[in-house]
Amino acid sequence: MTMTAARIALKARLLIERRQPQHLKTMCELCEAAPATDLHEVIITRGAVRGHARLVTAITEMEENVALLCHKCHMEDANAGWAKALLTVGLILRYGSTRVISQINKLGLKNPRPYVNHVQAWAKRDVAKGTKPT
Repeated sequence: MTMTAARIALKARLLIERRQPQHLKTMCELCEAAPATDLHEVIITRGAVRGHARLVTAITEMEENVALLCHKCHMEDANAGWAKALLTVGLILRYGSTRVISQINKLGLKNPRPYVNHVQAWAKRDVAKGTKPT
């Protein structure tokens, strides 16, 4: 996928905003051991909106839908169920479920319900406790 100027700007901004003070670089949101190099769509993937160019662009430029990962985690682990759960909860903790759901609803998807339900389920299960899933 060719990165749009907006996606490049989003990645640059998130690399700054999500950097933890104890690290010189922004670390991978999965392994937390390697520097983040890749943006990954978490809740709504490009495959889910394949064939709809406007939606592909929208979900890849929606900060409430992306995580910063090292290349190894992005290629090997990012699409595993446990990784999607961990990254979804991270987004909910960062932005709040209301904001994440609002952004999903603004996309104009034919059926946003599965994505909204996914966020709501994790918000009730783990975020209410203020923890990431184990």
